[in-house]
Amino acid sequence: MKRLAIIHNLPMAYYPPAFNLMKVAADSSVDVTVVTTRAQIGHALEQNRRVRVYYPIRERRGGNSILNLLRQVYFVLYALLKLLWLRPDVVLYYESSSAFAPCLYRMLRGRKAVICAHYHEYVELREYNRPGMRLSRIARQWEERYMLKNCLWVSQTNSFRIDFFRQDYPFLTDTQCHILPNYPPQSWKVVTKIHHGGAIKCVLIGSLSLQNLFLREFCHWVNSQKGKIYIDFYAFNFHSEIKKFFAELSSPYITLHPNGISYHAIPSLLAKYDVGLLLYKPYSINVNYCETNKLYEYLSCGLDVWYPTTMKLIHSMDKSQFAPQIEAFDVTTQHFPHLNTASRTVDNGSFDKFCEPVYHNFLSSIGLIEQ
Repeated sequence: MKRLAIIHNLPMAYYPPAFNLMKVAADSSVDVTVVTTRAQIGHALEQNRRVRVYYPIRERRGGNSILNLLRQVYFVLYALLKLLWLRPDVVLYYESSSAFAPCLYRMLRGRKAVICAHYHEYVELREYNRPGMRLSRIARQWEERYMLKNCLWVSQTNSFRIDFFRQDYPFLTDTQCHILPNYPPQSWKVVTKIHHGGAIKCVLIGSLSLQNLFLREFCHWVNSQKGKIYIDFYAFNFHSEIKKFFAELSSPYITLHPNGISYHAIPSLLAKYDVGLLLYKPYSINVNYCETNKLYEYLSCGLDVWYPTTMKLIHSMDKSQFAPQIEAFDVTTQHFPHLNTASRTVDNGSFDKFCEPVYHNFLSSIGLIEQ
C-alpha cells in the first residue's frame, strides 16, 4: 500500500477540498497521514484504518508573537519528525505556510523525497510584504530556493491562477504545473430540484467580513424587498464586527447562524433553499479569478447562484452549461437579480463537476494508484 503524507499548517477542517482529497485517497487504498492544526471551532477530520490525523498545535488567533513563533517552530519539527519516521511515497503540502517541514525533509532525503504542492489561493508576491505575513514570506523564499523546482507536482485551482503563479516562477515546467479544481463529492448531486415559488430563500455558507464581502450592501437591498427574499448565513469564522452588524440590522428577513454547519450536513441543508450567494468584493487578483468551492456545491445541489460582476472568472464563464440559473449583481449600479418567484423544477442531471475523478487523476499522476 502506497503512503501519502499531507502537511497542512492551517486547520485542515476549514478546507473542504483538502479533506475531500484525503477521503478519496483513503477510499482508493492509499495510506494517508495528515499533520495539521486543530481548529478552535469545527469538526475533527475523519479518521479510519487508512487515515491518521495528528494535531501538534491548536489554532490560535492573536496572542504573544514570540509564543506564536515557538508554536510554529514546534509544528515544523513535529511534521519533519513524522516525515522522517514514516518515509511516505509522496508528501503533499498545502500553501507556502506549510512548506518548511517538506523543505527540510527534501534537504535530508534528497531525491528520495517526492514532494507535491497545492495552493488553495493565489497570493501575489507583493502581498507577502503585508504585516503579519513574515513567516509566510520566509516560507515562500524557502520554496523558491529549495523546493519548487524539485516538486513533482505544483497546482492551483484554475487556469488563471496557475498562469499567474508561473509568471511569478517562470522556471516551473509544463510537466510540473497542473489544475486541481474545487468540486464537491458525487454524493452531493441532486438530479431534480424543485423551487416551490413564493418568497426566495437564499443561503451563504462561509466566512463573513464587512471589508471583503458585499455583505452590508446586499443585506440592505434584501431589507428593501420587504419579505420577498430571506437569507440565512452559516458561519463560524467571522470578524468581530459581524455580530454587531447583524444586531443593529435586526432584520426579520436575515438570520445569522454563528455556529456554522458541518460540511457533511451541507447537502441536506441546501435542500431548503433556492439561491446560494457569493458576495466577494474585488480586493485581490485571487478573488477576481476565484471559482470557489461554494459555487459548485450550490450548483450540484440544484440551487441558483447570485454573484457580483467583479468576480471576473465566473462572469466570463459559459453559464449555459449549468441547469440552475447563475445571475450577476452590481452594487455600484444597484442592479440586483430578477426575482423569479414562480414555481419551477430544475433538471440537474447533466451536472458533472465532482472531486472524485479529479483526485483519482491526481493520485494516479503522482504514482499512488494505478490508472
